[in-house]
Amino acid sequence: MYNLPKKIFALLFSLVFLFPSSVNAQVVINEVLPDPLGDENQEEWVELYNNGSLEVDVAGYILRDASNHEIILDNSYIDGGITIVPSQGWIVIKRNGASFSLNNSGDEIITLISSPSAELVDTFSYNGSQSDKSWGRIPDGAQIEGDTLDKTPRRANQSRTPEPTQETTSTPTSTPTPTPTKTPTPTPKPTPTKTPTPKPNPSSSPDVLGDTSTDSSDLSVNDIRLGMITPTPTPLIESGKVGNIPPYSFFIAGGGVIFLGLAVYSFFTNRKTGYNNSDGQEDTKSNPES
Repeated sequence: MYNLPKKIFALLFSLVFLFPSSVNAQVVINEVLPDPLGDENQEEWVELYNNGSLEVDVAGYILRDASNHEIILDNSYIDGGITIVPSQGWIVIKRNGASFSLNNSGDEIITLISSPSAELVDTFSYNGSQSDKSWGRIPDGAQIEGDTLDKTPRRANQSRTPEPTQETTSTPTSTPTPTPTKTPTPTPKPTPTKTPTPKPNPSSSPDVLGDTSTDSSDLSVNDIRLGMITPTPTPLIESGKVGNIPPYSFFIAGGGVIFLGLAVYSFFTNRKTGYNNSDGQEDTKSNPES
């Protein structure tokens, strides 16, 4: 019975002092924007993240910079006006003209102090800044501060998109173009002279009675060919007509023979008379006295 009040006192002490400390330890400074594009006095901000399973009210907490300038947190500095940080959630604290500031160059240390116990809750440090780039923990709530990031207020931090590195491409060494080998000019082959081949003379075929066909050969100068020219055969008298000679044909043929014989006889007679006359005149001239 005597020990019961001591146990109750110890339990109350742990609830009042130890439990808030464990809850406060779950809230961390998660991301900061030291160099915004707008007015730094208004637009600089600090993000808190609750890494625990219970929500935490940070009203009265103190945010202190390296120069010991402070902001006592209330809804006037909280974006959205709510000082409660939900489990696995974020709140953003804006500067809003306070003396508290984030250094753009050199080292900076930010501390978060709880209230009313004035215990150190978290510390965040960074070195320098880039315009409109934030510093943050990767992943959210991690113990190691991250590098410069693309700002993500009240959202999960993400690694900055790496800028593409321009690779230096070495200029390939040009390979000398081989000189083409001159193709030898082909020697023209002499055109062989065509040796004329004499064609054999066609054998003359015996004329066939009644055959009216005509065979002819040409003399070709280019081909040096000598052909035989065969006279066109004269049509023969049909055998049926040979025996039909008119009777007067014999008289005409006989008269012609007689006439021819008289003419020959007269010719030789006159010639002989002429020779005789010429011989008599020569004898007279040679013997004029007789």
